[in-house]
Amino acid sequence: MSAPANKSPAPDKAPESCVPVSNMSTQLRCAFLALVLPFCQSHAATYDSYGGWLELKGTKTGFFDTEQIQSRWWLVSPEGNAFFSKGVDHVDPTPEFGSSKAPDDPAAWAKSTAEQLRGWNFNSLGAWSSPQIYAYGLAYAPIVDVAASAGRDVWLKGGVVDYFSPEFQRAADRAAQRTCAPRTKDPWVLGYFTDNELRWGPDWRGTNSLLEEYLKMPATAAGYQKATAFLQARSQAADSLRAEDKSEFLGLVAAEYARVASEAIRRADPNHLVLGCRFAVYSGDTAIRAVGRYFDAISYHSYNYQPPVERLRWITELTGKPTLLTEFSFKAMDSGLPNTKGAAKPVATQEDLAKGFAGYVEALAALPGCVGYHWFQYRDQPKEGRRLDGENSNSGVVKIDGSPWEALTARMKEVNAGIEVRHATSAETSPSLEGPAFQQNVRLGRGVNILGWDALWQDRERSQFKEHHFKLIREAGFQHERINLPPLRDGKPDAAGRLWDEFFKIMDWAVDQALANQLLVILDFHDDLAISPDPEGKRKEFLDAWAAIAEHNKTRPNTVLFEILNEPAPKFTYESWQEYWQAALALIRKSNPDRTVIIGPAMWNGVGELDHLKLPSSDPISLPRCITTIPSRSPIREHPGPARRTRQA
Repeated sequence: MSAPANKSPAPDKAPESCVPVSNMSTQLRCAFLALVLPFCQSHAATYDSYGGWLELKGTKTGFFDTEQIQSRWWLVSPEGNAFFSKGVDHVDPTPEFGSSKAPDDPAAWAKSTAEQLRGWNFNSLGAWSSPQIYAYGLAYAPIVDVAASAGRDVWLKGGVVDYFSPEFQRAADRAAQRTCAPRTKDPWVLGYFTDNELRWGPDWRGTNSLLEEYLKMPATAAGYQKATAFLQARSQAADSLRAEDKSEFLGLVAAEYARVASEAIRRADPNHLVLGCRFAVYSGDTAIRAVGRYFDAISYHSYNYQPPVERLRWITELTGKPTLLTEFSFKAMDSGLPNTKGAAKPVATQEDLAKGFAGYVEALAALPGCVGYHWFQYRDQPKEGRRLDGENSNSGVVKIDGSPWEALTARMKEVNAGIEVRHATSAETSPSLEGPAFQQNVRLGRGVNILGWDALWQDRERSQFKEHHFKLIREAGFQHERINLPPLRDGKPDAAGRLWDEFFKIMDWAVDQALANQLLVILDFHDDLAISPDPEGKRKEFLDAWAAIAEHNKTRPNTVLFEILNEPAPKFTYESWQEYWQAALALIRKSNPDRTVIIGPAMWNGVGELDHLKLPSSDPISLPRCITTIPSRSPIREHPGPARRTRQA
């Protein structure tokens, strides 16, 4: 069904309180608008008829497009203005349970609902929205269901499709002709989603990798033949698959899927964007990189309290494409709904829900690579559970009876109105990130300890940790590596305190490999076993080693951090440790004045010892570049090995 083109009601005229600022520079206009927009009764004069922002121009094509403008990604409206997609998913009157009521007049419902959403400063309809509302002045993005049309239970049960088969090619063409071909001339199409939440490996629907799934296909299947040829080329047996085998094959599968799907869509409709396949989880770098070659944007879902800003930033770095956060929401426990099924995170009240929305989308808008967000969903789910899967949560902007959740929608109206200004002017990931250490603490994300007891410190030929392991760590979703340095144990310091040249070569190799794989690095002085029994006796060696390590790494980027000492104990007192690390920090600052440095409290960095750690609050250089650290061992007797780190700014 084709949506009539450009049939939205004419926008209301702006009140006199909206001040024209067309003669100012772009940056001054943005700053001015940030001040005046909250006081305007209507922002219609700020937007074109599609919701494009008149204060920033892109390339006019007559259809929605993507473009980098002033080093930030934007969608661009058919009229050539910057567009940030602010949408709601599943705007549909169809009852999800027998007790729900369909509207008596669907056309009247569509018209009034579109007016309602525009009144809350939304400009887009997300996935699964009813075609009945397509004609009423909101950009819309249908799901083509390319893979879903070729297999069974693709979303609900994670069914795997043979993307190398001729049958998949034919199914893709049929799906694209059905959904896309009738809309070729419609300027209101934001773009197309190829599918929804496909399974790319182990997730809640199955434990196998796609390589294992393809090896289970019939011997005559194209996918099975592709998998066996892949293993033969690597001289690898099917019964001893390695992580790198699974990862590399996943990249091949993802590339073939994205190629076939996008080419089918573009054959049917060459005018509109391909907005990706709506990833439910991060599926690994190989999959993301592969689809990025074919999609115009990468769509991603996240149901956490905080938005995945680092994940989205990395996706843009990896693919060179903008991102859309196309599902997120919260559910309030005071809503009267069970809230026992559904992905949304629970909060206590509607006010909390409204605050959660505001913080979430403002952080997304601050990302240079993010071009939109879509809240899931328009209407609450029924208390009895929806027919499809039983979800019964307060994820709607309106209740089952269609009446708005007032606290949420009032906040949406307010925040949505300023999103374009925020996207154009903010370089921060969150308003709370006040200094470099705060930003780096966020970027550290998940990490792993490496090399602490590896034989490579004594003999490179005996190393258990290999170059390909850095890539595997990145693809597994980690953001940093904590390199456990043993400068006193294996650095072989001479009488003058100089460390062995081979020590620096090994350290450089590890840092270079980590940075090449887009990992942050913590250089952790891990010689606590050598120092803690006799801190004063080892003081000079410790400080000499830090002076050498700091000098050697002074030209490294700020993605390399220093950690002064792993878990100082047992001979350190609170006072002696305070003086010890301050002496080391002073040495580090001579060659690395801007380096972020990690410091933990005495007594094995115990969380209960934080009150005894006195950070240099009077030092304007050091304090903004310090992060405190504690280990996480619960209970300690069950975890005698290296700790997994929790870092607090």
